[in-house]
Amino acid sequence: MPSRKSSKLWPLSVLTIAVSNALIAEVITIEEGDYYLPSASSSAVATLRSRSVVYRGQTYLLQFNGTVNLEGRLIVDKGDLSHGIFFNDNSDPDIDLNIKHSGAILVQQGGGSAIKFGRSAYSNINNSGYLYSRNTEVIAISKNGNENIQVTGTITNEPSGVIEGYAAMRIFEADLNGSFINNGKINTTGTAGVSIQTGGLYGNIVNNGEWTSNGYVFRVDDAGIFGGSIINSGNMTGTDGVIKVYGDASASSFSHDILNKSFATMTAQKGHVIAIRDATFGGGIINEAAGRMVANEEGMSVVYVGDSTISDPGSEDGLIAEGILNAGFMGGYYIANNDSAAHDLAVTNESTGLMAGRIKGKVNLVNRGTFLTMRGTDITGNLLNQGVLELSVDADAANTAVVRASTATLAANSAVIVAPDFSLYTDEAKLQGESYKLINADTLTNAGTSVLTTVLLDANTVTSDSNDLEVTLTKLEPDEVLPGSKSVEAIVEAAENSEALFGLLARTSNQTQLKKVIHENWVNNSNASQLMNVMVQKEATSIPLQRLSVGRQGSLRGVAYGDQPQNKGIWMQMLAADASQESRKNKSGETLSGFDATVSGFSFGLEQWLDKDDYELTYGGALTVAEVTADKNNSIDQNGIKNYQLSVYGSYSKNHWYLDGILNIGQSQHNRSRYVEVDNASPLPIKSEFNSHHYGLQILAGFNQPHWNMMLQPIVGFNYSRIVSDNYKETDSGTGFGQAIRGQTYQKIELGAGLDVSKIFQVSSGELEPSARFMMWHDVKGDQIETTSRYLVGSTEFTSEGAKPEKNSYAMALNLTYRKDDNLTFVVGYNRNQKSGYQSNNYYFRLRYDF
Repeated sequence: MPSRKSSKLWPLSVLTIAVSNALIAEVITIEEGDYYLPSASSSAVATLRSRSVVYRGQTYLLQFNGTVNLEGRLIVDKGDLSHGIFFNDNSDPDIDLNIKHSGAILVQQGGGSAIKFGRSAYSNINNSGYLYSRNTEVIAISKNGNENIQVTGTITNEPSGVIEGYAAMRIFEADLNGSFINNGKINTTGTAGVSIQTGGLYGNIVNNGEWTSNGYVFRVDDAGIFGGSIINSGNMTGTDGVIKVYGDASASSFSHDILNKSFATMTAQKGHVIAIRDATFGGGIINEAAGRMVANEEGMSVVYVGDSTISDPGSEDGLIAEGILNAGFMGGYYIANNDSAAHDLAVTNESTGLMAGRIKGKVNLVNRGTFLTMRGTDITGNLLNQGVLELSVDADAANTAVVRASTATLAANSAVIVAPDFSLYTDEAKLQGESYKLINADTLTNAGTSVLTTVLLDANTVTSDSNDLEVTLTKLEPDEVLPGSKSVEAIVEAAENSEALFGLLARTSNQTQLKKVIHENWVNNSNASQLMNVMVQKEATSIPLQRLSVGRQGSLRGVAYGDQPQNKGIWMQMLAADASQESRKNKSGETLSGFDATVSGFSFGLEQWLDKDDYELTYGGALTVAEVTADKNNSIDQNGIKNYQLSVYGSYSKNHWYLDGILNIGQSQHNRSRYVEVDNASPLPIKSEFNSHHYGLQILAGFNQPHWNMMLQPIVGFNYSRIVSDNYKETDSGTGFGQAIRGQTYQKIELGAGLDVSKIFQVSSGELEPSARFMMWHDVKGDQIETTSRYLVGSTEFTSEGAKPEKNSYAMALNLTYRKDDNLTFVVGYNRNQKSGYQSNNYYFRLRYDF
């Protein structure tokens, strides 16, 4: 179809597109640029309407149907009720509107909308740009006169599209025959993102992006009609709630489903996630596996059904025809609160479902998954437990049951898990074998459920009759939970002083789960901190020793480059390394996580050498600065260190024998954030900052043996490494897992042997020397990393055992050295260090200048 540019049709100050029942189609492009409302009295920057033309006494309509592409910006900065684009045609135009990525409609003041439908139209709207209306809805569908308004088409906010302002869309006394789809971002400050008042939306609300509202995300009021489904595959967050369907003088209508897809979220900050009153609801509420529906405010519900306020409600008012089906997570003070006196609410928690909260009112509940509840669950209906029912028991349960239902059936192979609340657990006078009522029903049927309790308690006897399920509970002392385990004793003791920590242990029903919690809470459960220290110390000692090896070849073959023999040098080396540690076990058979690490940094050195008649002596000093980051496998833990090391080194050569040595001292500044990554644990970080100190000595002795124009150097070596870490305390974010860690010392004493091979080639402007070194090391000490700590909220110390040490390691170094005739030396190299389950790859470039 033909396309026309807006600048050739209208002045830039005002755009009026004539639209009617055209016989031909047009594509109109509003080019890039800013188009302002010409005056405060103008109805819009661009008005889409029919235009009459009188010719020789006859009246004709300008014929145009088609598409408008907005590439520029329409700006309303004056007027009280002026719009960006105004559909105001009484002949049902058929025109699509595409806001391109560069396009925008900005209503910066007044009560106008970015897009206003004042009359009926056929129109699809696609927004890839930016739509904003400060004081009212971005898209308004409401009549200008007395006639009914019907807009037919789909409104889509594309992935790059942004809609912001008071509201995204409002339908008032009008109908939209089509869907509203968000694939991008919507952020609104008013009472609802999309609202329907005494009108209808006959299509779906689909969210695949990010949608937040200071009020509700979607709202139906005043006999509004919603003839579709709400399908959420993204994130919906409402301060007042997510979905509200409240009728007024007569009931509103909601025809189909609310579907929260897998991995999607619906979050209400202060209100109900879904609130329904004076409305008929023809579908169901479905939360798929891995979907999340959460009401954060105390007293609020995931689903609330209010009693009718209409004097003569219809027979379906207050009915959710297909009930609630949960296969993901639902959490709130109430999961479902049905105040409707007219209808029961069916709630089904599937096998993958987790519900945490209360259920109240006329409800029939089938639980096949896990339902964590507490006092306040009062069901006027049936409770069928075929899965896991977790009950938080309070002191009042000594007299009145935690859960009340009209009828309760506990199926065979189901489970009831009992845990005290924090106040009951910390009451020294309670949990001494008293009986507590769990479930009370007019008719209770126990077909063989298992009654379990937390690892913190003993459930000594269980009784059930036609009305009550009861259990007697006895609290275990910290050293009785797992006799002989100091780490268990320490965490149980700490749980009495931390409600967050207690809450996790209260949901731990067996020793295997408890051991997993303790293992995950080791402050150094990958040993990454100490191994990173070893890694950077190895780098700091190997760099000068490599320097000595390269320099020795030049002295062995005599002075063959440069004008004069020099006896001083300055050098700098850039380094980059990566390392990988596989998971491994300690002596107790417990698995320590693996990790991946990266190193970057540099070394800077000064040295001098003396050439005597019967020996040569080289000595110098070096500074190494490095940063290391380590990522624990399958974890979001973060480990980082900044390392600084000073080294003094030297080499003594006589005849064909040599002795190289290096002494170094350094410090690492650790910055770590760790998480206890087990089910039901707090997702908050536990942070720490501390220092560790490095001391090292390495000596290599070798013999220079020429062979076939090559130089062979058999080598033997000794290496001593000592790393001392300070005492430190973690900063806890309220998890209860934070610890105070005692300082520790880790040592290595290694003996090694190897071979160095090199060959020199003369080139036009200097020398080229490839070399290779192979070493094997054996740690004769075999020190095992151990960490002693206590909980910040406890006093019992316990020790976490590190992995069994791997005593044998291997190292390989490959270098290519280029010595220029102008006293410059360039070296590129690669090192590989390896032992069972561990490997590191080191890459470096060194520049040296002799003077």
